[in-house]
Amino acid sequence: ATDETEALMPLTYELSRNLAQKCSACRRDGSLPWARPDAKTQVTVEYELDTRDGKHLLKPLRIAVVLISIQHSEDVTNDQIKADLMEKVIKPTLPADMCNDQTVYWLNPSGRFSI
Repeated sequence: ATDETEALMPLTYELSRNLAQKCSACRRDGSLPWARPDAKTQVTVEYELDTRDGKHLLKPLRIAVVLISIQHSEDVTNDQIKADLMEKVIKPTLPADMCNDQTVYWLNPSGRFSI
């Protein structure tokens, strides 16, 4: 358990789970018509050490890396996948104040993911 989130789960877990749930919801509601059921997500957070009051606490500073790999239909381009994931999954899900111009987005980094 951790005090990073209200659910007492690590922040990286919560952010990654929220992205996975949003991918699934967008697939089901048709806003990502090319999406298929298999997907994986990972979020890396950069922390800073807070040593106030003689304690050593880690404070979430920013989201460093977002990775989403999602299965898709044959008829969609990689550019469309990346654009849709940014606008329909990432931006509505992740806290904007934790993302910046240094945040790296790996969206289907291994290329095509279709069967």
